[in-house]
Amino acid sequence: MAVFKSTPITSDVQNSIDNQTFSKWRGINVAKKKINENKSEQPKQLQQRARWRKALELEKLFRLSSEIGFPSRPATQDYHNAFLGTNANKRAIEVSEDLEVTVNYDAILCSKGQRVLPRTFTVSADSENRTLTFTHSVEARGSDRDKTDELYAMVVAPELKDAELFELGSRIDAEPVTISLPENWSVDAIEVYVFVLSADGKKASDSRYLVVE
Repeated sequence: MAVFKSTPITSDVQNSIDNQTFSKWRGINVAKKKINENKSEQPKQLQQRARWRKALELEKLFRLSSEIGFPSRPATQDYHNAFLGTNANKRAIEVSEDLEVTVNYDAILCSKGQRVLPRTFTVSADSENRTLTFTHSVEARGSDRDKTDELYAMVVAPELKDAELFELGSRIDAEPVTISLPENWSVDAIEVYVFVLSADGKKASDSRYLVVE
């Protein structure tokens, strides 16, 4: 913005000439330069848009876990934005120069927090019966853990755009837990995550991606 002295030519100017706009501001004659909006489709812009489109799809797919898995988020943020803010990045969602999108499911976090998961956590599959069996180490107490903590498994079938959230009992339950998958699911086309919630639901752990054995 520039201030200019009034002349017989400019004294009554209140419109635009070329790329300059003339007006009065608090009784002073001012000239402003127009800024043309950049509507160019730069490669990085297109890649970022593709990444966010995929992130929005994933947010819907993981909603069952993100509803409870981000309890420590800022008060101004809902769980939708918490998931997007955590996962709309290059590590989780890769976009090539040709705008081909690849989701690295092992980098997705469907929960986030300081709670600590059991040191060991495994999952094995029975393909014929479509079941998963979860086994974890038993730990009663420690830093950022408590015997009343509840364990959860988030199982996602990306090709079917479907997901299920399963309760796996408490941290001190020693027995393996077996869950059944929906009839149209294949154990060869799923992604599995586990996480912890405190008994009051106010504290969560970062989720851990498990490789199905």
